Amino acid sequence: MRLRAAFALLPAALLLAGCSGDNSADTPPPASTSTSASATTPSETTPKRNVGEGVYKPTDEVVSETYGIATRITDVFPIDTRYGPGVVITFDLRNESDEIFQDYNWPTPSLSTGERGVPAEQIFSGEDGLPQPVSGNIPPGASRVVRHGFEVSMEDMTDATLSVGSIIWRGDFTTVGESSETSGGGQAPVVTTSATVEQTRSRGSQSPSASSPPPVGFTGAPNGDPQPLVGKVIDYCMGPPMYQPGTTQFTDGTTGWTQECAGQ
Repeated sequence: MRLRAAFALLPAALLLAGCSGDNSADTPPPASTSTSASATTPSETTPKRNVGEGVYKPTDEVVSETYGIATRITDVFPIDTRYGPGVVITFDLRNESDEIFQDYNWPTPSLSTGERGVPAEQIFSGEDGLPQPVSGNIPPGASRVVRHGFEVSMEDMTDATLSVGSIIWRGDFTTVGESSETSGGGQAPVVTTSATVEQTRSRGSQSPSASSPPPVGFTGAPNGDPQPLVGKVIDYCMGPPMYQPGTTQFTDGTTGWTQECAGQ
C-alpha cells in the first residue's frame, strides 16, 4: 500500500515542479540600476566663444581678449603712390585693459580681395608715410591711430578680407567712411581722449593760405636738413605724450615731422 501511494504522489509532485518553473520564467527581470543615463546629460557649461575667432563686418569694433585692445576701422580712402594706386586703412585703437600695451605687439595687418582671396601687397613708403604703426606704448584708457596702405583699388575693397592677428573683418570696406558720417552704421561711438581734444583744437590753425610757404620737415626718416614739403598741408600736430614732438598729420592722410609742429 505504501509503495502504491508513493507512485500515486509522484505525478503530482512533477506537476507542481513544472508549474513552479513556468512562474519563474514569466517573472520580469529586475530593473537595471545602471547610471548610463547620467552620461547623456548635456554639459551645464558652454565654452565661451573667443572674440578673436569670428568674422566681423567692416564697421564692427572688436576687443582683443589677449590684450584688451578695442580696434575699429574708421576710414578707407584711395591714394596715388609711386607704386601706383592704393588704399589706406585707418585703425583706431583704444586700450580697455588695466595694463600697458606694448607697441611691438601690434601685428602687421593682411588684406585679401575677391572670392578667391587674392593677397594684397602692403605699401612701405617713407615718402607717403606708410605704414604708420603704433607709435609708443598705449597706457590704459589711451588711444592710438594706425594706418596701413595696400596696393589695391577702392573697387577691390568692395569684397575684401582684412586680418589683424586673429581678428578678421570681411565685407564692403568702401562704406566704412560713409557709415561713420551718417547714422553710425553699427560702429561704436568715438571715444574722445585728451589727446584727441588737443589735436582737434590744432585743426585748421595749421592750414596755410594759398600764398603761404609749404611746411618744412620730413615725410620719411630724417636725412639731412629739413626741406620744404611742397604739396603738403598740415592738418594737425600730434605731440606728447602720445607722439614725438613735431609729429605732423597732413591733409592727404600721411604723417611726417615739421618744424611748425615742433615749435608749438
